[in-house]
Amino acid sequence: MKLSLVFFSLFLLVSPILGQKPAYFKISDPVGSSAPPTNSVSNMSPSDSGILTGTGKGLYQYRNHQFLKMETGEPLLDQYGVYSVASSGKYSFFATGEIREKGGSDVTAGLAYGYSSDFLKTWNKLTLPLDRSDDDSIFFGQDTILALPIVVPEQFVTYDAEVSGDTIWVATWSGGIRQSSDGGITWQRTLLPPDDRNYISPDSSYWFFYSPVSRDIPQKDGGDLNFLGFSVHKTASGVLWAGTAGGINRRYSPESWQKFTWSPVPGSLPGNWVVGIQSQKVGLTERVWAICWRANGADESYALAFTDDQGKTWTTTLKDEKIYDLAIHDKLIVAAGENGVYYSENGTSWGFRSSFRDEENKQIIPFSGYYSAVWNEQDQNWMIGSSQGLLISSTDNPFSSGTWQILRKEVREGTTETFAYPNPFSPDDDRVCRFSFPMDSQVKVKIFSNDQLLVRELSPEFSGSVREVLWDGRDHFGNRLSNGVYLYHIETSGKDFWGKILILE
Repeated sequence: MKLSLVFFSLFLLVSPILGQKPAYFKISDPVGSSAPPTNSVSNMSPSDSGILTGTGKGLYQYRNHQFLKMETGEPLLDQYGVYSVASSGKYSFFATGEIREKGGSDVTAGLAYGYSSDFLKTWNKLTLPLDRSDDDSIFFGQDTILALPIVVPEQFVTYDAEVSGDTIWVATWSGGIRQSSDGGITWQRTLLPPDDRNYISPDSSYWFFYSPVSRDIPQKDGGDLNFLGFSVHKTASGVLWAGTAGGINRRYSPESWQKFTWSPVPGSLPGNWVVGIQSQKVGLTERVWAICWRANGADESYALAFTDDQGKTWTTTLKDEKIYDLAIHDKLIVAAGENGVYYSENGTSWGFRSSFRDEENKQIIPFSGYYSAVWNEQDQNWMIGSSQGLLISSTDNPFSSGTWQILRKEVREGTTETFAYPNPFSPDDDRVCRFSFPMDSQVKVKIFSNDQLLVRELSPEFSGSVREVLWDGRDHFGNRLSNGVYLYHIETSGKDFWGKILILE
């Protein structure tokens, strides 16, 4: 979910946050691989020279059917998970983060930014634009708005970004929406309307405390969900939109914003937590899409919504479906979601796919969470990221015709033995366990309880020789098996294999 924007006089409405001079890193000739670095692909953005792919092992570029690692030589950029990526022309940006243990709980922390202004030839490492402890005010019009400084990286995870030349916008947890107009050297906070206001303009006077701390945490005079940033997007006509945990915001002048939220009135936003924004040209209209999740209201919905009148009215579609990403090419709209992939040419009538088959390589994704989608202009095809590998289409409209290729990283490359993965296996989280073979084989797979009672005999999804067989963690009656150790027996044309697998929720 990745994007762009344009303003000049924003410097008048925010207090500057000083950064450090960027450190420059030149990209060496990358070594390519035909397989993705991980099987879970949750971040993709088109660039002029290929598809930028954010993974748990750093940033890659998919070009000429190869995954190329963007090695900068800076560990904070190369060795950690990429949480957002954006590209426009010769400019590209990505943000890294990690999960840390703090106070007995796992928390996500931001780490660093990477920024390139020369078609990925060199990268600048940017420090996180955290506040200083004395950054306790924002100047807006004639007012001084008191603000809570965000000083620790655990509250500064960057979920979305947009670039346009030397201007970068980031949507961050607790840090809100921030902008740099000089390639990341200095940053400014963007002031959005608080939860109890739908407009904010420097022509009016205000008194409120700028605090992004969520309302479920006691905080005097603070806790506005609309200060928690999750998405940012600039349309082709230059209109800037920002999604938060408290609604979607449209900039209608260099310093003024209008907020749209859920309400029981027809034509309102279906949910206040806006995790993604996209736009498309429909005739003479610029349609804006919002990926909406339920925030804190029982009447809110997971859904997609679009507006053809700059936010005045919203049309809800795919109600009760949790969507993670949205990609649009010409008339075709592709939504990657928790239950499958949806596609439409009008935004109201949708087709659906939950499983995909690669007939040539004899691989299958029987069901999965689908986290990202992108149109690949260079190869004229679609790429869809899932929890079980990357899908690449053979045509520009693969849902009506054409085939799919599944690209997957081998868990144990070069092995000569059969193995099962993941192991331990969680049927709820992993959904499927794969039994993989060292070469194409005619196989039989049987699952036994620990006392050697047969509980399931598995059939390959394809006829003839195969390289993997799938198991959903159920017995031959369709019952989910309980936690514990199970034995598997694999009979191939040349050798038998025994092994153990642990079911663990």
